[in-house]
Amino acid sequence: MDKKILKELSELNDRLAEDRMYEIVVDEIENNEFDKVAQAIAFEEAEGDEKKARAFYTRHRVRRIKDEISYFIAELATTIEAEAKRSTEQTKENKVRKLEEEKIKREAKEIPKVTYALYFCIAFCPSFFGALLILRDAGEDTFVPIITILLVMSFVAHKITVWVNK
Repeated sequence: MDKKILKELSELNDRLAEDRMYEIVVDEIENNEFDKVAQAIAFEEAEGDEKKARAFYTRHRVRRIKDEISYFIAELATTIEAEAKRSTEQTKENKVRKLEEEKIKREAKEIPKVTYALYFCIAFCPSFFGALLILRDAGEDTFVPIITILLVMSFVAHKITVWVNK
């Protein structure tokens, strides 16, 4: 039976659905489009009497349509359940992907901090130790300007560190 008709029947209340099933069966009889199984059962029950078989056919065909509706509804429920499960899995995958992207972004933000810290160490530390060596070899008159330079360098390094960590 056509799934469109089954869907239509499944959405009707019991009484309307049964009326619609009888309409379908009457149309089948008028068009000589019999369901082979319902016809065989009706013929068997009528013990070969064709007039009785037509009367029994209606009852057996309606029963078979009800069975098809039940099967259709069960199949639909299975499909909906599978879709819900797949949607849940996709949601989980999306959450995991989003967390991974956020982690990559955080790590990307950390790279400049490390880079600036390395740059500072590379640039400042040799200057600091160089100034200490000059102080050791020079006299007292070079002490104040070199200490001033070291203090300025420390201040600049502090500002760079604060700026990088924002």
